[in-house]
Amino acid sequence: MYSGDNGDRFAWTFTLVGSQQNRTSWFNYLLPYQETKKTLRCPSKPFKTKETIYNFGRTTNNYAANFRLGGCNWPGVWEYAPLKESAVRSPSTLVYKTDGGSRPVNTTNPRKCVTPQSPEKAGCWIVHDPGNSAPCGGCVTSGDPNWGGPHLRHSGRSNVSFTDGHAEGMPSFKWYWSGTPWLDPNRGG
Repeated sequence: MYSGDNGDRFAWTFTLVGSQQNRTSWFNYLLPYQETKKTLRCPSKPFKTKETIYNFGRTTNNYAANFRLGGCNWPGVWEYAPLKESAVRSPSTLVYKTDGGSRPVNTTNPRKCVTPQSPEKAGCWIVHDPGNSAPCGGCVTSGDPNWGGPHLRHSGRSNVSFTDGHAEGMPSFKWYWSGTPWLDPNRGG
């Protein structure tokens, strides 16, 4: 619905003017299309006090959106326009959102990138390639709480929604590693 009202474009991953607390994130853009803020949090993962609550709507979230779809608008710093849905080569194999919140290892080995023992990044809301985290070089694998990998909170799996609208519970080794095509709009998984 959002893209239908906004020129066929995905929601911004984030926009930012001024202080970091004045950020508007993808979940803020999608909130008017939902009946409750409760859909922003996985019921199996309660709020953690170390998560950041942003001023806009006092929201927090533990799902992560694919940065390459929504881009960002941080004037004079990072400016990447959101993609149009029609720019996605393989909508059924391109990850849009997932359970977010792990600190991945930058490796092409899918079985070592994210494991059940991966450190948690509570409140992580951006999923990005651990080997190519531009423009935020290294944010995915660092301690930055916003950028990360999938969280395996459902019996070793994360819930993954795709740009065509379907969702699956998937182990991360099937779709997440350094250089993954599953986050690349030009390739898909």
